[in-house]
Amino acid sequence: MKKSALAIVVLLVLIPAVFPLILKAYLAFVPGEMVGGVDGWLGFLGGYSGGFLAFISAYLIYRSDQKQKEKTTLLLRPSLLEATPTDASLIFTTLPVSEVESDSKGELHFKYRIFNATLKNVSENYASNVQLLLCLKSGKLEPWSYNKHVNRNIKYESIATLEANESRVFNIQISEDILATAEEFDFILKSRNMYGQEVVQKVRLHLHLEMKGYTFVHRT
Repeated sequence: MKKSALAIVVLLVLIPAVFPLILKAYLAFVPGEMVGGVDGWLGFLGGYSGGFLAFISAYLIYRSDQKQKEKTTLLLRPSLLEATPTDASLIFTTLPVSEVESDSKGELHFKYRIFNATLKNVSENYASNVQLLLCLKSGKLEPWSYNKHVNRNIKYESIATLEANESRVFNIQISEDILATAEEFDFILKSRNMYGQEVVQKVRLHLHLEMKGYTFVHRT
């Protein structure tokens, strides 16, 4: 909306300055007698520029509204509800892949601290293929999750598909060796909208060690 307002202001400044110059150039360089008077042409140009400006303003506002509707916005917040650990937990660990895959009882879910979270789609667009990645110095870390149907941990590629205003409760679990490195952890929240566009959001998990609490802060 800010860009649209700036474009309208620029047009308001340019139109009164440019049209008189065009009229002067016409009088100076076009041969023959001018049809109508200067006042008449100025009145015509004023009415024409006013209508043109109104059209451009309406179009820019329309495009701004459309882009807002096309945008997908997810909100990640701490949850008072608890999800079932073995069904809805994202486990971030630096253990070797072989060791994580060999855990056939989902024991990692009982070893790491649990952060209850609610993910809500607060936009008018739907969000598919929602992913959460933990940003470490070594790179982006994908989560694991215990799948009781195959009785082993698998890479958790998608949290959910969320319709407008739909929410999902799940757990985030981070291994102790990662938690010991800092009090803030950055995540990348990815999703795809109905137009197939990938939307990337930045979220920071802030630990309140003294109060044993935590918050999620969305960043630009």
